[in-house]
Amino acid sequence: MPAARPYIIGLDLGRHTGFAAGVPNEKPRSLTVTLTRGRAAALSDLIEFLDREFRVRKPAIVLKEAPLSLQAFKQLNMGEAVVRMTYALHGVVEGICERWRVRCCEQADSTIRKHFIGKGRLGNREATKRAVISRCIQLGYLSRSSEEDDRADALAAWDYAGAHIARIAPAALHLFED
Repeated sequence: MPAARPYIIGLDLGRHTGFAAGVPNEKPRSLTVTLTRGRAAALSDLIEFLDREFRVRKPAIVLKEAPLSLQAFKQLNMGEAVVRMTYALHGVVEGICERWRVRCCEQADSTIRKHFIGKGRLGNREATKRAVISRCIQLGYLSRSSEEDDRADALAAWDYAGAHIARIAPAALHLFED
């Protein structure tokens, strides 16, 4: 009897958090969660959202895009508030996963994209985001009119987790567009 496919959650954390959930080889459920302004309120929103999701269906794996390094934040001229918020959001996810005894993983966004679109970066940020959205549309994860890059990034993370962490082979082969 084959093993059950794990329920996986993929996250792209930020003020607009991308969320994708489901079992490999089925169409995942996905959305963008807009967190309240203010760090404490945003963290509370994320705790409430994830707790509610875990109560509906406890995942086996949560994969989140890894936060930028402190050096990268400095090079991008991002202030202390952005750094603190980013690491606080990651801490919330790690804490909830620990509380629920769920495997929490993280991976660099470029590694996730290399799996999902064949390359870690495509020139500028906009071209890279567009390619991830296009791939989601090609796979039937998003509608043709979608422009939600955070949601697309979460779907890419979910797809990566199914292939590389759960090690579930795809049911169908979808070649990359040229």
